[in-house]
Amino acid sequence: MGDLMTRAPRDGDVIDTSATAPLYSIVEQSIRGKILDGSWEVGSQIPPELELCERYHVSRTTVRKALDALVREGLIERHRARGTFVQRPGTRRPDGHFTLVKGFSDEVHELGESAVTFWAKVRTEPADRLVSCVLDVPEGESLLVLERLRGTSGKPFTYMVSRITPCERFTLDPKAYEGSLYEMIRRKGIEPRLVQESVEAICAPAVICEHLGIGRREPVLKRTRLTRDTSAGYCELTENYYIGKSYRYYIGFGKDSPIPRTRADSA
Repeated sequence: MGDLMTRAPRDGDVIDTSATAPLYSIVEQSIRGKILDGSWEVGSQIPPELELCERYHVSRTTVRKALDALVREGLIERHRARGTFVQRPGTRRPDGHFTLVKGFSDEVHELGESAVTFWAKVRTEPADRLVSCVLDVPEGESLLVLERLRGTSGKPFTYMVSRITPCERFTLDPKAYEGSLYEMIRRKGIEPRLVQESVEAICAPAVICEHLGIGRREPVLKRTRLTRDTSAGYCELTENYYIGKSYRYYIGFGKDSPIPRTRADSA
């Protein structure tokens, strides 16, 4: 991040303490908003933890949980003895290692089951500020947006949204996406590789709970994945929302594996 030491703006912040979401999540959303709307610019140093505690009238533990989430998301980075700085979204990389991508269909196939797509919707839309930074495309560039509800054995348990560029290489026929997305793109000569992946428990918005057929208080696991094939000009950002009680996420550390291997398991 260089030696940029620009201090992020000092302004008052008010949060809704009556909201049902945890306080750290509300603080996290507020800070994320400042970064994405440009109030806190890339390279600027955000206020120290104690100052954020005073701004939001919350404990230091709450502030740290909010910042930890933003570090995992790649929006900020910590420098020992210097402070915490705003980072360009999508620039963080896991130790420089890359791995082939395993899709949902492959994961459930390993369990002896078949993936089912209950519905698929596809459209194009312009990239907003955050997505354009993550996908490294100009803001406003047309993206393919694919929404799907998937599961196994007649029971849906994941809602997924994929944003893909370039959109010109893909059809807008939703029936084409009822099977494996990665099988489709590999037939096009594209070999996506995992660049970054994060997993977190969230309080899902009402629209996602509606898609999954669950109540607002049921746990949801959010899995965000960024994949690329630089040679093909392909980039994809996918957000998967799983019903917490119906999905387990395993990470196996093998001595011959440069990075963790993952496996899905329907409970």
